[in-house]
Amino acid sequence: MKTKFDTIIKNTTTERNNSTFLLKEKYDLLISEVKRIKTGKKESPRDYWLVQRYDVIEVQGNEKLICPMKENSDIIFYVHNEELYDILLNIHLSIGHGGRDRMMYELKKKYKNITQSNVKIFLNLCESCVKKQKSEKKRYRDKSYDFF
Repeated sequence: MKTKFDTIIKNTTTERNNSTFLLKEKYDLLISEVKRIKTGKKESPRDYWLVQRYDVIEVQGNEKLICPMKENSDIIFYVHNEELYDILLNIHLSIGHGGRDRMMYELKKKYKNITQSNVKIFLNLCESCVKKQKSEKKRYRDKSYDFF
């Protein structure tokens, strides 16, 4: 299921310019740029933009990209392509195979760049969720009746 999810996500991101989707290479590049800007001086408008949008934190020896924290706010992480499936799976199972809206509610608490289309793709690949979906309702069929 993970490989199928990864190929579908890769195909959808190449079809359109999805700026929320971060490849691992771009994620690492953003981390290094933000660290460089934080230690040095800001030289370009992009540097100011990066500092407003991103920050770096170390979690269990790994550097993670986060939203800059405001007072009394939770840490909100950015996710790269290699982490996406595992995060969606953990959230999905923790809410008992919940649907799109329940997943989005939980994801928005901790993660920044996971979109509704990512969740829909994941849910369409979850076998137990596909089984429990309602089958398509039978539509009204126009029957011809002979009254003669």
